[in-house]
Amino acid sequence: MVNVLAGTYWRIWGHPQNGLHCFRHALSTVPEKYKDVVLTNFAGLVYKTGAIDEALFMMKDAIKVDPKDPDSNFFIANIYSAKVINLLTYSFWSLY
Repeated sequence: MVNVLAGTYWRIWGHPQNGLHCFRHALSTVPEKYKDVVLTNFAGLVYKTGAIDEALFMMKDAIKVDPKDPDSNFFIANIYSAKVINLLTYSFWSLY
């Protein structure tokens, strides 16, 4: 779990590459029952970089680990809404 905290630290202080390395290491070392915590934080970092589809893929895996986690469910709903907004924006601008 220390790697999750380190990844969050690097995300906050503006060094996302360091955060990605920490989250990847955390995924390889964390017990299976806590992978949803790592995946949710990792997806948050990936989402902030604009990779919505990759973040959604990670959140689907997090939901598989713990389908009742409110943070994971809230975040996956936000990702789906971002996808809809992007789709509507693209559709709107493609009309002109």
